[in-house]
Amino acid sequence: MPEFKIRPIQLEEITKLVLLCAEHAAYERQDFNPIGKEKALEFAIFTAPPRVFVWVVELQHQLVGFASVTLDYSTWDAAEFAHLDCLYLQENARSHGLGQHLFNTVLEFATTRGCLNLQWQTPDWNEAAIRFYQRQGATTETKQRFVLTIKN
Repeated sequence: MPEFKIRPIQLEEITKLVLLCAEHAAYERQDFNPIGKEKALEFAIFTAPPRVFVWVVELQHQLVGFASVTLDYSTWDAAEFAHLDCLYLQENARSHGLGQHLFNTVLEFATTRGCLNLQWQTPDWNEAAIRFYQRQGATTETKQRFVLTIKN
C-alpha cells in the first residue's frame, strides 16, 4: 500500500475540498455549484462549535479523498448519532485499502463521541460502495430520500 495520511482538514485546504466535492457530485451523477462553498465550508468546519467534521486522505503529498460527518439526534432513540455525509476517494486512490482506513477514522470518531450509531446513504447503483459498506457490517433500511429546495 502506498504511504498515506488521514488527518483533519486544514484551513488552507478548503479550495481543494470544494474540488473534491465537485468530483464526488459528478461521480454520483449530481449537479454541483461551487459558488460560495469555500466560505460556507470554512465557517461550518472551523467556527466553534463545528457543524461538520472533515478528514482528508493525503497520498504522495496530494489530497485524494475525504470523509465528512455531522452529528444529529434521533428522537425515536433519544440519542445522538453520526451521519456520514460523504466518503469519497479519487479513482486512483481506490482499491488500496484507503477507504477502509477512512471509514475506520469516522467510526472511531462516532464511537468516541458516544454516538448510538453511524448512518449514511449511497446511490442504489453504486454496487462497489454497497459491497464495501456491507463488509463493514452495515445493514440497509428501505426508505426514500426526499429533497425539497427552499429558496431564500
